[in-house]
Amino acid sequence: MPGAIVPGIMSMSLLSKLLTDLADSADVKLLDVIFRQTIPHNQILKLHGIITDKGDDDGEGRVEADLYLDTDEKGHHITAKAVFTLSNKP
Repeated sequence: MPGAIVPGIMSMSLLSKLLTDLADSADVKLLDVIFRQTIPHNQILKLHGIITDKGDDDGEGRVEADLYLDTDEKGHHITAKAVFTLSNKP
C-alpha cells in the first residue's frame, strides 16, 4: 500500500452517523456494507444516500436507503444498504 488507509469499521461508523444525523430518532436496524475499494487516509470523503423504500412497522416508520461513501478520485469506495426506524411519536 502506498500509505495509510481508513479502517473499515470507521467507514461503517461514518455511514451510520449519516443516518442518525438525518433524524435524531433514527434506530439503525441493518447496515449491510460492501467494501469495493480501500479508502486512503487524508482524503475528502463524500457521504450520500437515497431513500429506496418506506413503510410502517408496529407504530414505527421503517425506512430503507442505499448509502455511498466516495472520494473525488475513484467512484464508490463503499456501498451499503440500511434499514432504520423512526419513531412516530411526537
